[in-house]
Amino acid sequence: MTVSNFVRLILFLLPAPVFLQAQDSDNPRNESLILDEDIRAAQLYLLGAPLTLPILELKTGNNTLMLEFDHLGDELKDYIYTIVHCNSDWQPSDLIDNEYIDGFTEDRITTIDNSFNTLYQYTHYTLGLPNRNMRWAKSGNYILKVFDNDDDRRLVLVRRFCVVEPLWRVDAKLVSPVAVSKLKTHHEIDFNVIHRGIRIPNPQNDVKAFVLQNGRWDNALGPLKPYITREDQLVFDYQDQIVFPAGKEWRYFDIRTFDYRGERVKAINERIDYYEVTLDTDKDRAGSSLLYRGDLNGRYSIENTNYNQTRLQCDYAKVLFSISRNQPEEKRRCLRIRRTHRLATKTRIQNGIQPGGQSVLLRIAVAETGLLQL
Repeated sequence: MTVSNFVRLILFLLPAPVFLQAQDSDNPRNESLILDEDIRAAQLYLLGAPLTLPILELKTGNNTLMLEFDHLGDELKDYIYTIVHCNSDWQPSDLIDNEYIDGFTEDRITTIDNSFNTLYQYTHYTLGLPNRNMRWAKSGNYILKVFDNDDDRRLVLVRRFCVVEPLWRVDAKLVSPVAVSKLKTHHEIDFNVIHRGIRIPNPQNDVKAFVLQNGRWDNALGPLKPYITREDQLVFDYQDQIVFPAGKEWRYFDIRTFDYRGERVKAINERIDYYEVTLDTDKDRAGSSLLYRGDLNGRYSIENTNYNQTRLQCDYAKVLFSISRNQPEEKRRCLRIRRTHRLATKTRIQNGIQPGGQSVLLRIAVAETGLLQL
């Protein structure tokens, strides 16, 4: 993990009082979730860069942030979307909608395309933000909500994104963990915030820092207060606090085409209305030497390597993952895992997998990994 990755993901948010209002009971923390089992492959990224995080500057052009997702089947859905300004805890702020939204407070997703020449039928939805109907007027944390207007405005999709104003500079460095037990297993980071020319009356209360590992909010560290306050600098030099476990390397496979077997693909079978893919059996890597291979830490890009085909011709497949556990030969067995996600080409399989069969639905043509947490 590089220092630049950490620096890019450090967010400084001025706190705002929480405006108490009804929360969605299925997602009280407003995490990025898919709440409809028929929605797949939801991605929120910067225009032209599907592997980027949804973090953008306040003053940007139209359609800088792109939302894409599929709805399985041939039914045309009427989706409504809105954005909500949040405080540092991802709860709605005390701002009313017309204070942070320039334009309509909700709108329809109108860019809709049907899959073409695929075994598994789906409808693809695309939304660009900001657009002529809706723009944000303030920086901060936001959640993008999508509702199914055909189902009593049921919430079906939530995505977090951040709008920033790069007025401060962040200097960060990786250091050896203070705890001896973490020297070979963890990363520790110290960083300073340079706010030259900007007066902060009460840094201990007015500044909150969050540190993300590879863009993940599920294990983010924060809110962090400055450890030391200087005239034009805030120092976050904690001992054994801003520490992340290094984690494991990701496993990969390539199914950007079903015309032939890609890397680490054992078999491809065409069924009546879907493809079935069996991957090579992975081995337990516990105790083996580390073999580095660059990856994208769980992100993926939808791609199609078939000649003269578009992304709407990307198909879905049921994919069988398996791993051979490091057990005595007479007890060795292959553990089968299945899960639903859009087709990914790299997947990390963690320890603690439970035996049993379960089906995985993935969409074809992904450049890098879909996260499979077991």
